[in-house]
Amino acid sequence: MSVEHIPTLTTPASALTPPQVWRASADILRGWVVRGLFAAQVRDRLDRLERQHRESGTVLLVLDPTTTSLDGLPLSRVMEAYLGEVGRHTPPCEETLRLAQMLFGERGNDGLTANRRNQFLARLWTLLARRVPATLVVLHADRLGEPAAGQLANFVRRVFSDPIASLAPQVNGGYRVAGTVVFVGEPRGLGLPLEQLGFETVDAQAQAPSQLRAYLRQPEVLERLVQSTAGSVSRLRTLLDELPDKVEDLLMHRFERLDASLRDILEVLALACRPVLSTHFDDAAARRLVDEGFVRRQVDGARVRLFIDEPDFRSRLDRQLEEQRRAVIHRRLGAMCRKEGDVGTALYHALHTDDATQVVDEALDVVGELVARGDVEEARPLLDAAQRAAGGDRAVRATRLMVELERAAGNPSHALARLDEVMGRGDEGASADLELLRGELLLATGDHGAATQAYAVAAEQIPHARIGLAEALYLAGKQADASALAYELLAELDREENDRHEDIVRVRNLCGKLAIFDEDYATARLHFERAVELARRHGLRAAECRAQANLGIVAMQTGASEEARDWLAKAVESSQGNPQVDRAGLLLNLGMLEQRQGRFDASIERYVEAIEWADQAAAAAVYYTAAYNLASLYQDIGAFDRALTSLEHIDGEPQGTPPLRIAAWVATARAGIYFEMGDYRRAVRAIERARDRFEDVDHLALHGVKERLQAAIAHAELGQNEAARAIVEGLDQPVEARNAGLHKLARALSGQDDGEHAEALELAAAALHDFDRAGYHHGYCRAAAMLVRLHEAGGRLDDAYEVLDEVTGRIHGRADTVPDTFRDDYFDQPIHRRLLGWTRTLRSHDAAPSAANAGELPSSRVLAIAHEILDGKTSLREQQRRLEHECIRAALERTEGNITRAAELLQLNRSRLSQIINADEDLSALKQRLKG
Repeated sequence: MSVEHIPTLTTPASALTPPQVWRASADILRGWVVRGLFAAQVRDRLDRLERQHRESGTVLLVLDPTTTSLDGLPLSRVMEAYLGEVGRHTPPCEETLRLAQMLFGERGNDGLTANRRNQFLARLWTLLARRVPATLVVLHADRLGEPAAGQLANFVRRVFSDPIASLAPQVNGGYRVAGTVVFVGEPRGLGLPLEQLGFETVDAQAQAPSQLRAYLRQPEVLERLVQSTAGSVSRLRTLLDELPDKVEDLLMHRFERLDASLRDILEVLALACRPVLSTHFDDAAARRLVDEGFVRRQVDGARVRLFIDEPDFRSRLDRQLEEQRRAVIHRRLGAMCRKEGDVGTALYHALHTDDATQVVDEALDVVGELVARGDVEEARPLLDAAQRAAGGDRAVRATRLMVELERAAGNPSHALARLDEVMGRGDEGASADLELLRGELLLATGDHGAATQAYAVAAEQIPHARIGLAEALYLAGKQADASALAYELLAELDREENDRHEDIVRVRNLCGKLAIFDEDYATARLHFERAVELARRHGLRAAECRAQANLGIVAMQTGASEEARDWLAKAVESSQGNPQVDRAGLLLNLGMLEQRQGRFDASIERYVEAIEWADQAAAAAVYYTAAYNLASLYQDIGAFDRALTSLEHIDGEPQGTPPLRIAAWVATARAGIYFEMGDYRRAVRAIERARDRFEDVDHLALHGVKERLQAAIAHAELGQNEAARAIVEGLDQPVEARNAGLHKLARALSGQDDGEHAEALELAAAALHDFDRAGYHHGYCRAAAMLVRLHEAGGRLDDAYEVLDEVTGRIHGRADTVPDTFRDDYFDQPIHRRLLGWTRTLRSHDAAPSAANAGELPSSRVLAIAHEILDGKTSLREQQRRLEHECIRAALERTEGNITRAAELLQLNRSRLSQIINADEDLSALKQRLKG
């Protein structure tokens, strides 16, 4: 069997041409483990196959752990292919080009870390495989488990677990893969359940003699054969005409005739993870093995290394070694590697002996240094090996390093799962330390309630854990408990003479945040300024950066926009080159500042960057907040579809299902979007579902007044005034100042059928003032619409005109701040359409007659319309058309888009009504929205 005839999962090999065999399908997992193929046999055809791939628009990527490092991957071709494919449809996005420059440009140390580079390249491969047929071939797959192949193995693992769920199908165990994957050799060290992933195993060892003879007659193989037979024509002819079953049988036959010293060198090289320095062996013996073709040289600067080039011969030697002999060789190789400073490979060999203690300690030291530098991918295989050999205190230390590594890699959920696994084994003396780690991870993933419990357990034995407990309480919405504990900690730290400067800065920052929550900005500023001063004095750059960002938030909240920008700029400057700084959080704050100042384009850009950085760093809290703020911004400018999509990103967040508190937060925000869309029935249903599902969640307990008031207004807009009044009168919590406008508007709307126009007018005017002061544009427009309607119903047309002129002026003025992309969405908001389409004679959709009362227009309005028609300012036909349009709109809303019922209300033929709706873009869109 040749490499060109690997079968697919569905089609016999005989029916396929090579390009078809290698093509991938993005919706079907295809993969093979091919045993018995020589790497040379595969390489011999790869160049030709790659040319065929290029000609047919497909992509082939070959990895070889024996010759390729991560930096040497031919992934520039993948990048070119991806950008070329994208460019066929749309120009390459700026972000992709920016990352491409970081990966392949001359950026030096400013480029991505190995971990981020691996993650990006794996994601790029997955994206490419979704667009074009793509094949990944891994040669010498049996060597992926060796330390030297650590980064390549991590890249392959990432291809199987890309976090973008929509790119490829879900497979057993949570693994996903797009494209074709072929392992030449049995893959080791990947930890992937290939048999569950649909991989087929192909045994290619049963080569026909003619095929093998053709292989041996290739020029480069003949050259080696001539060397190994000392140029003897008869021996060469015998070799070619009387082939053994496998080539390695011939090599083994020759091996058994060697001197013991030469066999010893070959056995050492067979167990080596990488080429071995020739200085470890007798020079004459090494030269003889090279001359006879058993080993090859690798020039490494001024040094020469030796290795066995034939993998099947190497494996045969490996398999025949007895355990005792194997342990002796591993010990020798470990000593060689430690002498060279290669702790990772030394640990690999030490694990095959009976005492790895000293090497484990050295390995953990190296892992700590690598993680601190951010070299996560290089540290991972070393730590995995160390954990297998660690016990007692070393196990706890290894677990801590594992958590730090996963956090640095942006995988707190993975770290949490592995930590729970370790804690489930019940290591003695480690429970409090590990519980503290667990609290930190839960806080990072946004599960603040569970983090509070973990910190509380740890704090019983570790006083330092109380700081984390206070932070978790604050984030869980338990501000009173958090405040009491934070100020208690601050008093203790101030009394003690110690060097716990970082703890003091941390507590100061928390006290400042608590003061912001209480709107005590002077106290908040004091805490943050002291935190900045202390952090700067003791060189705590990350802590200083966070305090500067917090000062920017205080300035933002107090309206000092330029001061806020200065503080945030300082924080960004402090964050450069500092991996401990929450860059995503800084971008989030900048986005908030831009939004507050009405620079929506810049704000959207900052929020998107914050989401991307938070995704990379697995900073769940920032991810949730940035996505929520982006949704709020889209909602504010009328891009409701995009707002809902942003909320869906939280529901489908890459780190997993969001905590219940966040899910409640999203549910109520979604209801608010439906409310502003004018989709009142869906808004009411969403609020009711959220309350039923999340009634015990802090968010709804603290902020449920707003949602209930929105529900009351929605009921009133639907004509369900009794239900609206029941909600308003049933409020069991005080109405805060920020909800005062909604409260007054809900009271005005729910009481409008009592004939109390004076009270409703007063409440609507007060609501208008409250919304104006709070800067709530949508609420302001809604209150203005009600005021116009009340003035008009009372015959005070001049007052109605005045309110209408003011609000429409604001709508047009605010449009100047809306990005051009969203200008149509902004003007198409229901409340804007209502106000801008309200003429001096027929003011609004709300005031237009419904199907039930179309003949009961107030006499003043009828008279005004008549005079305008007689004066030539409008036409009877135009007014009839508008009245018909508004009646149909009202009937559709009352029947939730049911044309049959609407036709009955309007006393129209159903077919005629359907024709009118389909011919009117506005009515057609309304029908679709109501039906959806």
